Amino acid sequence: MKLLDKYLFSLIFKSSILTLLGLVALFSFFQFLEELDDIGTKDYTLNVAIKFVLFKIPSYFNMLSILGIMIGVVFILGQLNSNRELQIYHVASISRKAIIIKALKFSSLISLFLIIILETISPFSLTIADKFKREALRQPVISELGNIWLKKNNNFFNIAKNADSYDLKVFEVEGETLLKSFLYKENVEISNEFLTAKNSSKIEIKESNGLFKVVDNSQAGEFRFEFESDQQQLMKKNLKLLSISEILSSIKFSIDNQINFEEIFLELVSRLIKPLTLVGMILIATPFVLNFKRSASVGNRLFIAIAIGVLTHLLTKISSVLSVAYENLTFFGPFLPTIFLILLGLVILKIKL
Repeated sequence: MKLLDKYLFSLIFKSSILTLLGLVALFSFFQFLEELDDIGTKDYTLNVAIKFVLFKIPSYFNMLSILGIMIGVVFILGQLNSNRELQIYHVASISRKAIIIKALKFSSLISLFLIIILETISPFSLTIADKFKREALRQPVISELGNIWLKKNNNFFNIAKNADSYDLKVFEVEGETLLKSFLYKENVEISNEFLTAKNSSKIEIKESNGLFKVVDNSQAGEFRFEFESDQQQLMKKNLKLLSISEILSSIKFSIDNQINFEEIFLELVSRLIKPLTLVGMILIATPFVLNFKRSASVGNRLFIAIAIGVLTHLLTKISSVLSVAYENLTFFGPFLPTIFLILLGLVILKIKL
C-alpha cells in the first residue's frame, strides 16, 4: 500500500471510530434516561438498568456503524479539501474520482470488519440485556405478541393475549381434516420456555361403529407445552435478538411450516446489504464535500452526512412497508433503497466531478 493510501486509510479509520464512539455514547445516554421511568417497577432497580444499557452498547455499535463510517469519511474528505491536502494527491496524479474510489474501498473494508465482529457479539449481548430487563419486570418473551399459532406433531396451538393473561386453545388433528380433540384453558402460565395449563377443559371426539361421539372431560389435569428453539426464535418480536445463523434457521423453519417470513427476510437483507448501502451514501455525499470552498464549516459537512443518513433510513422504512404490502416486492424490495442510492450517487458524481 502506498504512503498516501496508508495516510488516507488511517484518517478514515480514526475518524470513523471516533464518530461511532460519539454516536454510541449519545444513544446510550438517551437509553439510560428512558430506563429511569421503569426503575422501581417490580424488581427493576438502578443496577439492572445500568446492566441493561451496558449490554445494549454492542447493538448500538452495530446499528450506527454505517452512519458513523459515512460521517467519518465525509468529515475527513472535507477536511483534506479545506486544508488543501488533496493537492498532494493531485501532484501524485491521483484524481478526485480516484480519491473517492479509495475512500469507498477503505470504508467498505472497515464496515465489513465491524459487521463481522458486531454481528457475532451484538445479538448475544442484546439477548442478555433483554433477559435482564424481562426477568426484573417478570415479562416472558411472548408478552410482546398478541395472537400466535404454533404447530407440534398433530397439535395446533393458539395462544391469545387477553388483557394481562393468556388463553390457550389446542386442536388435535388426525390427517388433514379430522378433529380428534379440543382443549381450552383461560389464564395459562407462560414463561420463555414453556406454558402450563392446569385443570383445562378438554373435549374428545371418538369414533364408534362409524359414528362420532363427543366426550366432555372438564378436568383434563395439567397440560404442559415446551417451546422448541425455533419456535422461541419466531416468538421474539425483536429480530435484533437473533444472530444471522438463527435468522437463517428461522427462515428455513418458516418455509418448512408454511409460515410467513417476510419480516425475517427483510432483517436478513438489511444486515447483509450494509456495505453496499454505505457505498451509495458515500457516493452521494463526497461530490458535495469535495466541491465545497475551503471556508466550508464542519457543520456543513455534518449536515450533509446526517441528511443522507436520514434519507437512507426513510427509504429503507418505505421499502420495508412496500415489501410487506406487495408480495411481488418481497425479495426485491429490500434492495431498492441501496440500488437507488448507488444510481443517484453515480449520477451526482458524474455531474459534480
